Amino acid sequence: MSSDGHVATALNAFAKNIRRNSRVENRPPLLSPHQGEVRQQRLEELAAQAEGLASNPRKATYQRFESILKQVEELGASTEREIIIAVASAFMQRPYVSEHRFRYYSNGSSEDA
Repeated sequence: MSSDGHVATALNAFAKNIRRNSRVENRPPLLSPHQGEVRQQRLEELAAQAEGLASNPRKATYQRFESILKQVEELGASTEREIIIAVASAFMQRPYVSEHRFRYYSNGSSEDA
């Protein structure tokens, strides 16, 4: 599997974990039913964002994943430590190509060099 494939797989597992933890029965006990529904809807939106990253892993960034993770945690949903490690590892294994080098290779010239 390509490194982008690993990123996509890990992000999809993250999204699935968010959905599993968004269920009403997993809401914190101090939330009203309405607050629980709002929380569940927001977690569903975050899962969709993670799936969006997975659908285009080449453009996905660790910073965007981390932003989603932070929001998930702020909503009180737990994420399995193994999944977080898998996502981080997948991003670390992806070869780094700077924006400048990407433009150079895309254009076939070094206009910005």
